[in-house]
Amino acid sequence: MQTIQLQIKDSYFEKFLNLLHTLPEDEVKIIDKKFSMSDEFFVNSIESVQKRVYEAEERIKNGNYITEDAYKEKMDEFFKTEFDLQR
Repeated sequence: MQTIQLQIKDSYFEKFLNLLHTLPEDEVKIIDKKFSMSDEFFVNSIESVQKRVYEAEERIKNGNYITEDAYKEKMDEFFKTEFDLQR
């Protein structure tokens, strides 16, 4: 396999990663794991989006949600873990 290093504008970076994730994993690999994203991140179909929205609405109706402060803490942890960024 060949390895290349790229510079990508911040405004285009997410689109570029989406493109990479459409390619077969055995043909193209993302080596720097801090830019790797789970399959949950990608929208695969309208039905999957509708299902996610429905499930989220049901969780909220049932009182299964977190406070704004807890959300901020989780996001701070996520950015620190995934991107080594302090918010």
